[in-house]
Amino acid sequence: MSPKITAEIVTATKELVDTLLAMNVKNRKVKLSHVQYLKNEILNGNFELTSQGIGICASGTLCDGQHRLLAIKDAGYPAVKLLIVRGLSDGAQLKTDIGAKRTISDMLALHLNQTVSNTMVAAVNVIARLVHGKTRISPTEVAEMLVEYDEEFARLRSVEGFSITTAPVYAAFLYSLKSHENPRILEFARQVSTGELLTSDDPAFVLRKFLHTGPMGIKGGGIVQKDRFGKTLYAIDAYLSNQKIQRVYCRELPTKIEMYLKSRKESK
Repeated sequence: MSPKITAEIVTATKELVDTLLAMNVKNRKVKLSHVQYLKNEILNGNFELTSQGIGICASGTLCDGQHRLLAIKDAGYPAVKLLIVRGLSDGAQLKTDIGAKRTISDMLALHLNQTVSNTMVAAVNVIARLVHGKTRISPTEVAEMLVEYDEEFARLRSVEGFSITTAPVYAAFLYSLKSHENPRILEFARQVSTGELLTSDDPAFVLRKFLHTGPMGIKGGGIVQKDRFGKTLYAIDAYLSNQKIQRVYCRELPTKIEMYLKSRKESK
């Protein structure tokens, strides 16, 4: 006879969470970074009740939800709502989390009710890491940054021939537009994209040459992203000051953007 499967929504308590964690005897290795991420989401009030709950097999073992439970424990056992499904077969654990996952772009498109590209998400992530010093930002924080940079995104999309998809380069243009509010940056973006009518010492030509020496995708390690972001800022600054250059250097990364963004919000 198949076990009876039940589902209920409960409020987390210390006793409940500890009892459920005591059942966690057969599960995948805990990812501490994900526990910390979920803990921050809980403490920031971003934890939501969803159809993804706590799964318990008929044999009495926890088969889904260990990271959420550990995060609740680390956060001090706040009274968040949980969906608990009991009576699952032992085989259910093998079928958990193997479907087509929503990308952060998918989630944000639903949240913002507009198309969000992977490049846009990657670009604001670069700014969050290199400018704000964050190691990981939540979908809510990404959404806030996308809204904050909405005008800059629109201005870059309006540039004829704009084809930059490399995340740190895209991020540098966004940051520069936000910081300088200089329309000449858009012309520079066009030059870097098209390469038309440039001489070998034009900042746009030198930056294009640097970028084309490596992969032009949106991915790249932290060191690579920092290098591309800083060198793009250097080239933009050279262009705005009408300098001719022979190569790009990694400009010291910005430290005043948080004060700038704060002042913008306070002025609204």
